[in-house]
Amino acid sequence: MGDIIMVYIIPMIILFIIYYKVFRIADDVKEIKRMLENSGKSEANKKEPE
Repeated sequence: MGDIIMVYIIPMIILFIIYYKVFRIADDVKEIKRMLENSGKSEANKKEPE
């Protein structure tokens, strides 16, 4: 019974942790891109009236 836990459940936990971190990083990257796009648009809007 202990072997089944070691072979199946522990790798699942490790994979879950890896996927969780990867998706969190991807979400942070999307948020940063969105912030950069918004700041770029606001700068472009400031330059247009001149």
